[in-house]
Amino acid sequence: CHVECGVGSFLYLPAMTKKSIKEVDPPKSLLITDKGELTAPFAHALKRIFQNFSENTSALTSDQLNNFSKACNDGKGFTEQELNEIHMYFDCDDNKGLTQRGFCDMYHTQTSAEPSETWKDLRQLGYAKYITGHECFACATMGKNQHSKDRMFITASEHKYLYGGKKEEIRRAYRRLPFDCCAITLKPFQNPVCTKEGHLFDIEAIIPYVKENNINPVTGEPMSVKELVKLHFHKNTQGEYFCPITYKVFTNSTKIAAIATSGNVYAYEAIEELNIKSKNWTDLVSGEAFKRKDIIILQDPADFSGREIENFEHFRKAKEKQEANANPTQSAVANIRVSSAASRILQEYEATQQKKRKRKEEIRRGEAERTAEEKIIAQVSHSNTPAPSTEPTSKLQYSQFTAGECSRSFTSTGFDPTPQNVQAVASEKEVLEARWAAVKKLKKKGYVRLNTTMGVLNLEIDVDIVPRTADNFLSLCEKGYS
Repeated sequence: CHVECGVGSFLYLPAMTKKSIKEVDPPKSLLITDKGELTAPFAHALKRIFQNFSENTSALTSDQLNNFSKACNDGKGFTEQELNEIHMYFDCDDNKGLTQRGFCDMYHTQTSAEPSETWKDLRQLGYAKYITGHECFACATMGKNQHSKDRMFITASEHKYLYGGKKEEIRRAYRRLPFDCCAITLKPFQNPVCTKEGHLFDIEAIIPYVKENNINPVTGEPMSVKELVKLHFHKNTQGEYFCPITYKVFTNSTKIAAIATSGNVYAYEAIEELNIKSKNWTDLVSGEAFKRKDIIILQDPADFSGREIENFEHFRKAKEKQEANANPTQSAVANIRVSSAASRILQEYEATQQKKRKRKEEIRRGEAERTAEEKIIAQVSHSNTPAPSTEPTSKLQYSQFTAGECSRSFTSTGFDPTPQNVQAVASEKEVLEARWAAVKKLKKKGYVRLNTTMGVLNLEIDVDIVPRTADNFLSLCEKGYS
């Protein structure tokens, strides 16, 4: 498997160079073996990059980028123009250092590989924690927004995450644990502690649980009491938790972090600006020294997967236990010693009963989820009430428009549901306009005899030319107007 890579591959980005793709022949390097594994030089280059991210700094310098390019492109590094383009199009810090996010995007563009392959390569190197929860997002956004991937067909990743291959998610209640609540009691904590993963507990609830079960109540992984970190939340004069550096009040949308060595809790932006970017690895309040790995993310607005109550291990176990107690037949049968034939019959019976219960639950849930509007439409659609008679008695009696009963009953709850439209009764204006049009089509004149003191005058009226004026005049004459 050969992967195209090199400085020329950056031409896929929009407006990066005036040269066309056909004019450049990018060099090719063997980055992936026939078995789908990374070659040793390429894997070593990636390891050095991520060791730099985890140990030294949060950004890559131009020299480090050139070393990575030489390892991937037969000893060829980036030109000055290409480095400027990297700083322009990818995520960099204030010192023009390429961040971890920018490097992942550049890696994907550099190799011209599918997004899923990019994350697969990084996972093979043991960097799963850097990409946890971002694989689906990366595949979807890169496949959708990458102008270099505007093909005349849909790729497998686009079909899986964006179009027909994406299955509709099951609708369910989403309950997120607030930042100031214990993950066991689900109530506001008094003496907060946390794990290295950022799960918050009240010390009075977590210690008995861990001593009894020896697992993390959120993830279900093994855990001991020594792994807990005591936290120090700061409160303002109003009794609200806030950051002692930025004085920003914590909410359920604030990114919150803590320092493991001191236990002090801050807004993440304070740690990012005053510690990470300035490379000041001392606590902002106590002055204790710490390392980058001591930063614990307690709440991230971009990823609430670790705070969804439905996924807590102790919550799932309690729910399973409750369901088992609600179905005593299954537990009673398990304690009965029966033959293989009887056991098979009981299993078939239990499967049938399970299907019936599931069907009833689906019907009940579907009936509960129906809105009031859907019920009205269903009632109207199955109604056997005969529609009112709409037989016209005269051609001029009814309008060419409907009465609007069906539409207004659909959009307003103040009217009774009406499944059919009826023709509206013509207004006086519509009747007159119909009469004037009929008279005009006849192309005949009107006549009036006017009696005066000087004699009788016979007047001809041009009703076919000015029917409205003629109608007005004739109506006044008929009434005896003088």
